[in-house]
Amino acid sequence: MTQRTSKMALAGAAAGGMALLNAASAFVTTPAATQPTLRGAATAQAQTNNAASSLSTLAAGGAVAAAAVAAGARPGRKTRGTPLPTSVVATKESAVTRRALDQSSRYADLSLDEATLVKNGKHVLVAYIMKPKAGYDYLATAAHFAAESSTGTNVNVCTTDDFTKSVDALVYYIDPDSEEMKIAYPTLLFDRNIIDGRGMMCSFLTLAIGNNQGMGDVEYGKIYDFYLPPSFLRLYDGPAVNVEDMWRILGKGTSNGGLVACYAFWQGGDFKNNEWSMRICINETGIGKLFCTNIAADPNEMIVRGTYILSQFRPLSETCAFLVDGCVARTNVQKQQTQLGYTAFAHTKISRVIGASGIHASTMSFGKMEGDASNKNTALMLQDDEADGTFYQQEWESIKQTTAIISGGMNALHLPSFFENLGHSNVILTAGGGSFDHKDGAKPGAISCRQGEEAWKAWKAGQYSNISLSDALIEFAKTHDEIKGAFLTFQKDADQIADQ
Repeated sequence: MTQRTSKMALAGAAAGGMALLNAASAFVTTPAATQPTLRGAATAQAQTNNAASSLSTLAAGGAVAAAAVAAGARPGRKTRGTPLPTSVVATKESAVTRRALDQSSRYADLSLDEATLVKNGKHVLVAYIMKPKAGYDYLATAAHFAAESSTGTNVNVCTTDDFTKSVDALVYYIDPDSEEMKIAYPTLLFDRNIIDGRGMMCSFLTLAIGNNQGMGDVEYGKIYDFYLPPSFLRLYDGPAVNVEDMWRILGKGTSNGGLVACYAFWQGGDFKNNEWSMRICINETGIGKLFCTNIAADPNEMIVRGTYILSQFRPLSETCAFLVDGCVARTNVQKQQTQLGYTAFAHTKISRVIGASGIHASTMSFGKMEGDASNKNTALMLQDDEADGTFYQQEWESIKQTTAIISGGMNALHLPSFFENLGHSNVILTAGGGSFDHKDGAKPGAISCRQGEEAWKAWKAGQYSNISLSDALIEFAKTHDEIKGAFLTFQKDADQIADQ
């Protein structure tokens, strides 16, 4: 046993020596300096210093490993010479070691034109808000960010060839004052599925917002928008089913079917998330229904749950809709209070790319959730074939729309103004409080939400002459008991409407 251990230790020492030799060879064969290029000012000295520092550290580590092996090979034998230190004394940090590794000569090209990049269609473009830590140069940090997000290492390596450089991510725009940074990622950089050659969103996220979140020279970096060229976008599935399919099931036609309300109550709305008799409700109301259930779990468990529910509905299985909640994970990366991860807007674009049928969108300050009127762009990006983002215009290549789901403090009185700001009512509404808090119960509460949409449509059609939307809603309520009950239930909201 002792002999075997000794051989294993010696093998480890040999491997360490080989690593040291290879590292030394790499440094010898790598040019010590590079000439400046259009991609930015070259600072090869920083790389040379870094290489020398790394080599010294590696050599010291090899000496420690060799000494440890020698001591372990012959137990009980005293070693000669000065004993090895048992602790490491930290060296005093200097201005040189605190500076970002400047890779701007390779990973930045500020001469690149965004319109040309879009026209050529060979790059995914990503816009960030990025702030370096105090004392770090913006361009150098941005280039380091791009390097970490693609092909970069902290030293020149012998395996770097022309192909590797052809898939470098490039910083093509910076504005240090506004903390804006844009990076172009070659589409060839992203991984594909072996089974079908399709795109992988996890590859995009790993590169664009993965390791770069833990860099020592970056205070924060957050995706605010991204652009996918048509050829790359076609590698993703997009939604298979969306609100248009819901309209068909509910008998509303397949274009501009309007509000799909899930109200948590079948008798007043279209959705249901409790196991009541669907057929009875359909017969009672004369309107088609949808069954909505939350199956969020581990991937395999979600498949089992979904299959079970479909088996229970049999001929009516097409009426089932599954919620796959990512609320906690999603919120952690898109909260406005943090500058890490990506924004809610970027998240909704990702959701459409990977095929979400619907996703929670902001209530644009009309409910209790975060947001304001500017969040209209989020809903438009989900539904339009071509939409303007925070930084980029995205063409969706006929990919189906993802339906905006609105909830959070919404009731019948909020809906007309919300629809007017959005410009349409083609959304899924989940209004638990707006239905169950209604003074007359859940069914009238659900109906009042539907009447909120009807009031807005009537006003848009000119049925109330030139009066304001708020006044039109009050007039509508005079002849509709359910929304009149909403005025009596939600007093604070009613007072705000009366004051407008």
